[in-house]
Amino acid sequence: MSGRMPADRRHALLELDAMIERAECTRTRYLVHVEEVAAAGQDADAERAMLRQAEDRLVRLCESREVLVSGELADSAGEDVPT
Repeated sequence: MSGRMPADRRHALLELDAMIERAECTRTRYLVHVEEVAAAGQDADAERAMLRQAEDRLVRLCESREVLVSGELADSAGEDVPT
């Protein structure tokens, strides 16, 4: 390989990036909702719990992306090593 990402890994990365984008939108919606409920003087505990779940999911997706990318880096580094 010449430093190019295999097609399956590239496809997985594109899918993961799309999932991260959707998760960021979801987190933003929950954040806005928490702010609106709190500004109205209402209890926003349930909304904050949903926001935490959305944030946790986003963190896990970003970690998955790091693993996918670091795997590519490891594969690239391994190419220079004779077997």
